[in-house]
Amino acid sequence: MTSLTYMDSKIVIDKCNTCKGVWLDKNGFDKIIKYLEKKVISESSSEYAKDTLKEFQEIFNGPESKVSELKDFLAVINLFQMRLAVENPWVTQISQNWPIR
Repeated sequence: MTSLTYMDSKIVIDKCNTCKGVWLDKNGFDKIIKYLEKKVISESSSEYAKDTLKEFQEIFNGPESKVSELKDFLAVINLFQMRLAVENPWVTQISQNWPIR
């Protein structure tokens, strides 16, 4: 077993080097969900733009399957669009009145 810290949080996860399984302490999953919610809320649109580019590149050379990498890209681009809308509500107003749909 190897102990790892989840991303840049203080949440410790244990990973089996043989079967690649992951184990969490009690309430570990809930802590990860709360950490991710906080990260999603606090990340700026420019950070999402960088994440979007990184995920796009991973479609072609990422460690996961192409389908999995594409799903990751679409999820991040969706978050990017939502962050843009929150930071720039005027864009949402303009797009709602846009003649082309």
